[in-house]
Amino acid sequence: MDDRTLMANQWWGVVGIPPGETHHWRIGPLDLWIKRLTGEWRVAYGTADDPMDSSLESERLREDPDLAALGEVERYAVDDTAEALTLEPALADRAIITRPETPFHVPAGEQVTVYVSTPLWVRIAAGDPPDRLREGPISRPSDTWFGPNTREGELCYASRTRFVLNLENAPMVPHRATTALLIRNRADDALSLERINLPVETLSLFQGPDGRIWTPDVRLERTAEDEFAELHVGSGEPEQAKGATRIAEPRRKPSGNAVIRAFSSLLKPWQ
Repeated sequence: MDDRTLMANQWWGVVGIPPGETHHWRIGPLDLWIKRLTGEWRVAYGTADDPMDSSLESERLREDPDLAALGEVERYAVDDTAEALTLEPALADRAIITRPETPFHVPAGEQVTVYVSTPLWVRIAAGDPPDRLREGPISRPSDTWFGPNTREGELCYASRTRFVLNLENAPMVPHRATTALLIRNRADDALSLERINLPVETLSLFQGPDGRIWTPDVRLERTAEDEFAELHVGSGEPEQAKGATRIAEPRRKPSGNAVIRAFSSLLKPWQ
């Protein structure tokens, strides 16, 4: 990284921070300041309200800032003198429940590919080889419960998104990953996509030639009149991003094709 506005959506990588100096990143709604001192790293951070803010900057500060006046401050003690600081992108540590902005239905026997985006986390590591200091969401989504009742289900994150049918209409945001989600409804009744369970902790990350951040393609096939679907995760680069570079491995390896509770409700009758 260098001291100018970043290009191609890339805010991650390795930067050298000599003792006494501070580096600042603006990644969408997240402001991040990291200072190197003898025997420690100091990390300050603050977040804005707009989760779709697409700002992206990186700069070495010429003046010594008062970190406590800028945001929350954390200190990390180290016993080496390495100046290397590494930022890495990651997907969320729980499933993301995506909710369309308007009701979206897939009739019986139909299929559709929708493009959805999910928030990224940033991992901070120091040294060579790097040791993890911390990780956290660039814009923290709210918590939600996904399941048929309060005793059966799982704690997830909630993220409202547009179900975009044309990739050209999908905004490129540097702190969100795009997933091409193919939904096949092989059941005899219509499917209402009020909420979709996307297990992002099993997905890797890619950067496309244009800078867009992707996950592998995902396919959900519903074969019965219930909320379960068979999950298929692509093994390589997404179809819409040929030549993409893998930039992060999944948090948890998927165990082949899995059957998951993927949808929150079926099509409701007219009231």
